Amino acid sequence: MTNLGRGVPVKAFKYFEVFEIQRKKGRKTSDFEIVTLRGDVLGRLEFYPSWRQHVLVADECAVWSSGCLLDVVDCLRFIRDMSQKKETC
Repeated sequence: MTNLGRGVPVKAFKYFEVFEIQRKKGRKTSDFEIVTLRGDVLGRLEFYPSWRQHVLVADECAVWSSGCLLDVVDCLRFIRDMSQKKETC
């Protein structure tokens, strides 16, 4: 199975891709979905207002290796940098 219909990933890694999802009503900040190359959802990168940053909200059945967690951290940094660039425009 592929990620057809999800659009173009914001960031792609060896085992998963990250896609922007529709914003929650009234929010300025996008959330993202982490999807395996087979199409299984592993979790989300959601904006956590109290901390003013995106955080990982993993699916309860997802299992993460250290390498995949490093990729998530890389993606969180990418999203942060992307958001900061939008604010300066």
